Amino acid sequence: MTTPSGAHPRVLILGRAPEFRADLRARLRALPALTTADGPEEGLRWLEGQAPGVTILAEAELGDLLRATLERFRELHPEEALLLVAEQRDEGLCRRAMRAGAFAVLPPADLASPELDDILDEAGRYITLRRGNQQAQRESARDALRRHERRA
Repeated sequence: MTTPSGAHPRVLILGRAPEFRADLRARLRALPALTTADGPEEGLRWLEGQAPGVTILAEAELGDLLRATLERFRELHPEEALLLVAEQRDEGLCRRAMRAGAFAVLPPADLASPELDDILDEAGRYITLRRGNQQAQRESARDALRRHERRA
């Protein structure tokens, strides 16, 4: 797995089920920065001050709070790539999750396949692109302000 250096290859695994977290930890053990959290609040606290990365959430453990949780993560950490793992993945769930801010929705089987590496690589590119776009927007705003000040 190769993640662009600007993406800070960091993964947060969010879920209460110890077997879910242990399986993912074993699969991703090669990553230099990997941590786990029991629930959304703990995960959000851990993300404060961290560089953007990937957060993997267990859909079954979020239940009715899925949309609110994804939206809260997106609001507080807009550059974070949120991967949702869903036992029963269907089109409706994927649409709801993507609208709420998920980067991708994966079935558990994909966590043990090379597809997870591909998704993490894609997430790294997404994070790098978002950071570049935000930097370009800041520079554009500064240039517009300078032009305005020169005219004034």
